[in-house]
Amino acid sequence: MVVNKNQLSKTATSMSAKKKLADKFKNKIDLEVKILDDTQSSKYVVNNPDLSKEYNQVEEKNDMDLEEARRMVLDLIKGQRQLNVEQSQPGFLHLSKFHKAKPEAAKMMPKVPENQESPKVIALSRIKTKLKSLIYKKEYPAETIKKVKKSKLLRLDPNSKLKIISTALVIFLFVVFLIMVSGIYLARWQGFWVIKFTQMVPLPVAYVKSQQVKASSFFKDIAVLEAYFRRQNLPISLLEIRQQTLNKQIEFKIIQQLAEADNLLLTEEEIQHQLSKVFEDQKSDQVDLLTQELYGWTFDQYLEKVLKPLLLRDKVEENFYNSDGGRHIKDTINGLYGLIIENQSRFSEIASQVNQDESYAAKGDLGWLKLGEVSPEIELRLLDLQPGEISPVVETRYGYHIIRLEEKMLDDSDQPIFHVSHIFLKRPSFDDYLNEQIKKATIVTLIRI
Repeated sequence: MVVNKNQLSKTATSMSAKKKLADKFKNKIDLEVKILDDTQSSKYVVNNPDLSKEYNQVEEKNDMDLEEARRMVLDLIKGQRQLNVEQSQPGFLHLSKFHKAKPEAAKMMPKVPENQESPKVIALSRIKTKLKSLIYKKEYPAETIKKVKKSKLLRLDPNSKLKIISTALVIFLFVVFLIMVSGIYLARWQGFWVIKFTQMVPLPVAYVKSQQVKASSFFKDIAVLEAYFRRQNLPISLLEIRQQTLNKQIEFKIIQQLAEADNLLLTEEEIQHQLSKVFEDQKSDQVDLLTQELYGWTFDQYLEKVLKPLLLRDKVEENFYNSDGGRHIKDTINGLYGLIIENQSRFSEIASQVNQDESYAAKGDLGWLKLGEVSPEIELRLLDLQPGEISPVVETRYGYHIIRLEEKMLDDSDQPIFHVSHIFLKRPSFDDYLNEQIKKATIVTLIRI
């Protein structure tokens, strides 16, 4: 920081204060000049009587202009004026720019050796150093320097201020971003603020075949599961909830990809039909209240998070059984039924060869069964059959059956019991198929579970 002549004048409150300050500077410079004469200049004069005499004459005839010296030294301090030492004549301080020496006296002064600094340069350096010390440490109170610093700060260009503020804001936001990302991915952070952050910043928690599983959806589902467990007073394991939620997100992403591959889309009629089955004749406000209590969601959120994923899964599953995944099983069982109709005596032989359950060892014999012990589809066929008759192909959730009723009778409680044999081909499991697709998929999990 540089204090110039104008700043000096502002700190003085009266002319007497200015004069006092100027006198103080003159006294300091006088002292420095006297020291310089004793220590620097004398070694060029004392040993030469003629030069000493001329020096004394110059000293007597010329008064030192200390005010001019002070001004020049302050100019040097500010860097506004540079002293060209090479062009100046070597000599005493009194014969320099502080003092207008006669040309004759200047010519008589001895030359300073090249490897030694001129006394004039030494004097200026010492006075400049001393004045700096006086200006910064003694002559000005701390309050004045603070005001000067503050005034310089206030004089910053508005664009510079804006750049400083913008840079500080960017650095702050970047630090917050790094902290939040580290907490989410490494420290298992979750909760309200994490959900808000991931809604603003679309972070992924995993990639399934290069498709992103969004962090916002992941953390929302975790919050719903936690709230459900608390309402049911069930023990909560955060790690299990996180793992279960991630698995469901990945599974639904695979289902979406399978639906897209086969151009399967949900229609509005399918959605409304399912809604009527789930909520029957309840009013919309009652439905909204129910979804809020169960899931903490609005009705629209329930549609997106629960109903539509279930309907899409059912549609993909149905397509799986109607496509190559189940068609060849149907074709096979229908072919076997044709063989048996042509020659019913081969029923046991075929059952022992193709049955995909434990009954293959007994040639398809299931033993005596009561109503309620078999699937409803098989019960309906048994009630229609007479002993020795063979049913058409029956489809159940387990697979495909060809039923033969061996015997029928009443038990002790007058309930009908049936001696049954069947030919059974297991229905391909959509869950197994889905798990197989998940294993085949390239899945990259980014978050720490």
